[in-house]
Amino acid sequence: MKNGTCVCRCWGLNWAQIGRVIMGLFFLVLAVEKIMNPAKSAEQLAAAGIPGEMIVTWIVIIFLVVMSLKVIFNRMACWGAAGLAIFILLVTLVFHLDFSNPNNMPHLLKNIAIFGGLLVVMASCNSKLCRGKKEENNHEHKHENHSH
Repeated sequence: MKNGTCVCRCWGLNWAQIGRVIMGLFFLVLAVEKIMNPAKSAEQLAAAGIPGEMIVTWIVIIFLVVMSLKVIFNRMACWGAAGLAIFILLVTLVFHLDFSNPNNMPHLLKNIAIFGGLLVVMASCNSKLCRGKKEENNHEHKHENHSH
């Protein structure tokens, strides 16, 4: 345990950190794809009945960039992961719950797996903003007791 989080170092690597960066990169690449072709994203939003599709597209792009960078650089990563988890849930609810379309099931399952990964990122966060003060004090006391 380091700073209240479990650090697994097999082969000298911090796998939690590597996983967090990969998770953030997934969303950053998604944002870059939207930047490269915002009209395509806007069309998808319009087809789903979301008004102001071009404005929403750019809001989503900015949101994805900011939240993914929080996760990648571990700066309030739990908040970045929470934002991305909400995003992936909304995307799943809006675009992938039509079970009459067989293409939706793989996307639904992928999004559930991504959501689970984001929960792991949130759980491994050691920011004071992400833990309650009481929990943080308990961690300090536990570490003090184990150091004897």
